[in-house]
Amino acid sequence: MRTQGVEHKYIRLIRNVYNNSTSCIQLEKKGDIFRIQKGVRFADDIVLFAKSPEELDVMINELSQESLKVGLGMNLEKTKLMTNGEKHVIMVGENTIEYVEEYIYLGQIISPHDAIEKEVERRAVNGWKNFALGWYPQYDLEKAEEHFADFIEKYDKKYESAEEIQKRFEIFKKRLENINEWNKNNKYTNVWYAVNQFADQEELKPLDQSAIRNTTKVIEVEKEFILNAPDELDYRNQNLVTEVKDQSTCLICYVFAAIGAVEGMHAKKSGGDLQSLSEQQVLDCTSAVCEHGGMPVDALNEMAGKKLMTELDYPFTPKKGNCRADPSKGKVNVNGGTVINTPDIESLKGALYGNGAPIVVGLYAGSQLQACTGPGVCSPNDCTAGQQLNHAVLLIGYGKDAASGKSYWLFKNSWGTGVGDQGFFKLDMSCPCGLGSAYTTTADAD
Repeated sequence: MRTQGVEHKYIRLIRNVYNNSTSCIQLEKKGDIFRIQKGVRFADDIVLFAKSPEELDVMINELSQESLKVGLGMNLEKTKLMTNGEKHVIMVGENTIEYVEEYIYLGQIISPHDAIEKEVERRAVNGWKNFALGWYPQYDLEKAEEHFADFIEKYDKKYESAEEIQKRFEIFKKRLENINEWNKNNKYTNVWYAVNQFADQEELKPLDQSAIRNTTKVIEVEKEFILNAPDELDYRNQNLVTEVKDQSTCLICYVFAAIGAVEGMHAKKSGGDLQSLSEQQVLDCTSAVCEHGGMPVDALNEMAGKKLMTELDYPFTPKKGNCRADPSKGKVNVNGGTVINTPDIESLKGALYGNGAPIVVGLYAGSQLQACTGPGVCSPNDCTAGQQLNHAVLLIGYGKDAASGKSYWLFKNSWGTGVGDQGFFKLDMSCPCGLGSAYTTTADAD
């Protein structure tokens, strides 16, 4: 090292730190190899760029082979692939390298797609962590009337009488109290509770089972799917999930969830043709009404044999109208729905994995879940085992949150992008909110 110009103080430091080692260092491929003393672990990130999968295959395997020659090994678990073209299987030895849509490198999301908004959100969440646990919205209850006035203006609320205004205000004020308490007891900075469009609403009504067909059959999940279900799953990464939509004041969550299942299944079968389809067509052309909910399987079976138009061709207006379906503009054939028995976590994981696309599930959605905001895991404490389910959503995945260590269900809601994580929710698997305990439904479409 001295002959190569390294200062004596650095030579002495290395000698003291690495005493009795068998590792070697060679500076910039020049000069003699010299030994250092004490076992040392080398780690670095290497980014490879290639014009084709074949070229990358050669590069990554050559890197692995050359590393092994000097006693180093690639961490294949952390080695990931990204592409803006077609995906080809690339293996190192007997290990298949996983493709991802994004990766955090040098503290920033890198992706072949536009990830600016997601990166901004990620940095904002991390920034909040730098303050302290417990920084959350707290509403001044003495200014509840001012908050209510702002709420009415922001969400364009319309009330029919002075009595209704007073009723909604009392609900709103109680919701502020609850939000303050939930945030006070919250331990995690990546999820919090806030006022949104539901702050003046009573609890959702239970799903209406009056129209469910007696002929509906319930099937069991195949054991193979339960055993082989991966530890994590997110169908957004497979381009099987459309944008978050908003059912507004129309109580047809089950239609939105059912349409989401059709969209995903069609995208799967067509090899990636993801179409945003029309919920309004289902509302207008079936027995669905805005005044109460219904069963996802019934919506799918009523549409069986028909073609769904796109959201653009048949846009949503939160009220029932005359059927205006135009067969010449139909994009996706609906073949019906199937109810699956998913009484526990493992069977629900197996059902979601085995379907190969998102599925519909029922759950109990209380006021705490309605107020949940942020990319973290929602853990509402206002649901108990056995509560009657009152909401249907599109289950798109599951996983484990790094910040809290909680296992979660990942679903797309139909409440717009102002709630949850831009309209998507992570629900704590340990919460007894009944997710998947009934009404689990798959869609068949092509």
